[in-house]
Parts: sequence; structure tokens; C-alpha cells
Amino acid sequence: MDPVCVVNIRHADRGKVIEVERGLFNLFRPFSRSHSLYVARLAEIPRPPTRRTEIDSRMNEVEEQLADHVDRIRHMVRQRCQRYNISTADSIYDHDPFLTGCGKLSPNVPLALSPNIWFQCRSGWVKDIIQKEIGGISWTQHYGLGDKIHVGLPAAVLAANSSTQIPRHLRLDRGGFKLPYDHELFLNVQRPLSDWLSSACGLVCSVAVKKGDMLVHHSTCKIGGLLSVKDSHGIDRLVGLTSGHALLDIYLTTDMEYTNIISPPASRPGNHSRPKLLSRLLASKSSVKQCRGATPVSAEKAASTPPKDTLNEEPFRDSLWESVDSIYSINWMGGGWESIAGFQFPFAIPQPDRLCPDADFALLQLPEEFSNIFYTRASGIQHVIGFRMEAEMTSDKVQVILGPDNIVQGTMLWGLQNLHIRGTKFLARKLQLEEPLSAGVSGSWVVQDGLLCGMVALIYEDEPFAYIISAEKIVSDIKKT
Repeated sequence: MDPVCVVNIRHADRGKVIEVERGLFNLFRPFSRSHSLYVARLAEIPRPPTRRTEIDSRMNEVEEQLADHVDRIRHMVRQRCQRYNISTADSIYDHDPFLTGCGKLSPNVPLALSPNIWFQCRSGWVKDIIQKEIGGISWTQHYGLGDKIHVGLPAAVLAANSSTQIPRHLRLDRGGFKLPYDHELFLNVQRPLSDWLSSACGLVCSVAVKKGDMLVHHSTCKIGGLLSVKDSHGIDRLVGLTSGHALLDIYLTTDMEYTNIISPPASRPGNHSRPKLLSRLLASKSSVKQCRGATPVSAEKAASTPPKDTLNEEPFRDSLWESVDSIYSINWMGGGWESIAGFQFPFAIPQPDRLCPDADFALLQLPEEFSNIFYTRASGIQHVIGFRMEAEMTSDKVQVILGPDNIVQGTMLWGLQNLHIRGTKFLARKLQLEEPLSAGVSGSWVVQDGLLCGMVALIYEDEPFAYIISAEKIVSDIKKT
């Protein structure tokens, strides 16, 4: 069957494609010296509206054909993650159709791009598993989606910072949570830089681990905003929402018993039993609080037009910090603190009695009350006033709140994605943004018309795309956890 669509790229449009060097991938036939592989920047070349229905129809048929292969890949990745102490970043993969073409982009001859199925991954061992499983498939040509399924483009990464320097004015000598092996976890939130916009939306959350006086790890994420949750007694509690992976992932994929310097988690062979970190996390300061539901907090504090000189300041230049004294609830990939039991370790093979094996949230008791407000020059002060259900989400513009006055515009893409983390399908929606996001934005809220659509979980390092967990799923996961 002919390609479902073909896009011709002229030399003047070369900014719409990425030239992939031959040395990065060995999955294509050897090119001549004058030819290269090109991949379209999806933000620059959207799917043609007149062919969207046909493309979606063919993709649905392809997904049905791929289902058994995807299940086997997921099982093998999950087994390896269970057997070895592997970083979560190495386990991430997904698959999607991309416009690709092989040729020479010259001033005289346009380059033809056509859709091909690509598996995106971040490690050689995941790439090997995928290639062994789908290497012999050629029936995609029948659907006009290339003569083979390709593997190699980089996948998304968790949106929390993997390692950052300690900000000035941040103290790590009080308010720690005890960890095994003489480690302590310190959580602090950035105090708002000005009184005019005392908002929880986009507050920086510092996550640090120390062993005695030695710093083992420091990273940052974002407090998306405040939720009102009902505990087991029906009492409303105000808590800050952020991502669970920012607090738990690096500890659970790094052998902290032998770690005494700042370093990212490593994937190494061998049968390493995962240390039982965080099992006594709350022993020194707080108890786990059970919650039954969640509602975004309406802004009640008055806010006036901000002074211009307070906008776009350096994030940590004059920042002051307040310690987080209580962790309300956490769930990262099925582990954390759940209402029916004590701490459960994530990443286990999902069982019927395990709750939310694809969850990613943390609820923190913030040191003071804030409002869920943000500011744009075009619209002034805006409020986050409720949730938007998945069925109500549209492909209209959305706003990613990186800070009370730091907003990135984007567009919600249709449909759930084929994203997998540690061999578990991770239900997420994809955003197309006006610019790439930087690490450290996990937990940032995404809103549309004042309603919370979701929270940033993963980003692409050099592309203007991000994955979000929908607000509907977050609320459901909180109710179950």
C-alpha cells in the first residue's frame, strides 16, 4: 500500500527536520555519503487534517497487530528491572509514527518524508529487546507505514532534575526524615519571591539526601498547586501536589548503603537486591495520613497587578526556603504509603492487591497556606478553580505553570500514548509546547480555561513535547492510595 501521506521538504524548510547521523543508528541500509536519515520535527509538520482520520484508522489496526509483541517486550523489560538494580530512565520506551526519509536535502531536489513506526528508547539493552521482538516484522508496509519498524530515537525522561547544586540560603541541618543506612531526606519549598503573588503554583521543591554531614544527592521538582483532600475522618486537609518520582525514584534505584558521593543512579549488571530505603521515612517526624478525595483549592487571597521588576527573576538568586514537616501520601509506580498498609516498595510485578502500579504523585504538608493563582501579561491574575475531565479536554491551547509568572503555552494532543516505564504501561497524555522544557519541572500543573488538566511527568530533552498525567487519573489514584 502507498504511504498514508508524503510530505516534501524543500531546502528552505530544512529547519523542520533533524538530520540523524549515520553513526547513531545501524538499523538502516548503508547510505551513500551524500545521503542521510531525516526525521521531521513534529511541532513544525503536524498531520494533514484531510488525512487524519485515515491515519488514525491505520494506526489503530497496526496497534492491534502489535499488541502481542508489545506485551512480550513489556514482560522482558519488567523482568530485567526486577532482576537488576536498573535506573528508571534506562527502562523508558514508547512507540509512535514519525515522518522520516532518507536522501539528500539539496536546494534543487525536495526530500520526501513518509510515516514510519518508531520505537523510542534510552538504553542499549531495551533497544536489543525491542529489535529482537519486532525485527522481522514487515507487514507495516501493507498499511502504508514503511517496510519495517525502526528502533533508536531517544525516549522521554523523567522531568525531575537528576542532580543539581544546593541553592544559596538552603539549610539542610533541620527537619530531616530518617532513612536507612544513616541517611536523611530533606524536603524544602521555595518561599515566594514577592508578597503580591503568594501562590503554590510552580513553587520549587528541593529534595536532598545526606549521610551525616555529607551530601549524597540534591534535585528539584515543582509544587503544582494546592489540593484539598479528605482524610479518613472526613476532615479537609490542604496539601501541595508534586510528582512521586522526584522524591522516591533515585533512592530506590541507587544502592544507598554504599553511596557516599553525589552521583546519578547507574545501571550495572549483577543481581543486586534493592535496599529497603524509606521504610522508616516518616518515623521521626510525621505519620501517614489517609485521604479519600481531592479538590483544587480556589484562590481567596486578593492579588493586585504585580510590579514589573518582580518578573523573570533568576529562580534561586534571592530565594528563601521553608522545610516540609509532613509527607501526606506518596505513590510512585505502585509503591509508597497507602491507606491500607505501611510503606510498599514500587516496581514489583503488579498484583491484584497492589494499588495503582502506574501512579506518580506526592502530597506534602506545606509550611504555609498559598493560593492557586498565576499571572500572564495578557490576562493578568488567573485562578485554578477546578478539574477538567479527560472527556472534556480539547486540542485547544493549554498553559504549563512553571511558576506564578512563568507560563509556557502548549497544545494538548489527542489520545493516550504508548509510554512504558519499568515494563509497566504508564497512562499519560502528550503536549506539544512552544518551547522545550528543562529538567526540574516535574509536578508543574497544566491548565485550560482555569481548569486543571494534569501534571507534567516526563519531558523530551531537545524537543517541545512533554507527557502529563491527567487530573482525572491523579484524583483517582489519590482516592485509591
